[in-house]
Amino acid sequence: MINKLITNQRFLIAISLSVIICSCSSPLDFNFKQNSFDQDMKNFISTNALSRKDSVMISEWIDHYEMEKDSLEKYSYSKILLEAKKLKEKKKKNQKDFRTL
Repeated sequence: MINKLITNQRFLIAISLSVIICSCSSPLDFNFKQNSFDQDMKNFISTNALSRKDSVMISEWIDHYEMEKDSLEKYSYSKILLEAKKLKEKKKKNQKDFRTL
């Protein structure tokens, strides 16, 4: 009887930890997949995981990246967003530098 209670308790603890770990992860931690990109963007926006502005930045960065390099499937959406923000800042700086010439 006690062994059964301990087993049940361990099972409940394992389930609880799984739920906590899954709920803490961001949807943006999933890797980019070309065939599901449009649906992923819709899901991110509808669940407020991503703003429309950020989704546009991601799309622009993907277009820019695909012209220069190969597969994006090694990147998570959060990494792509970070890189997109860096690119945007670089473009702003370049525009600012160009205006000062």
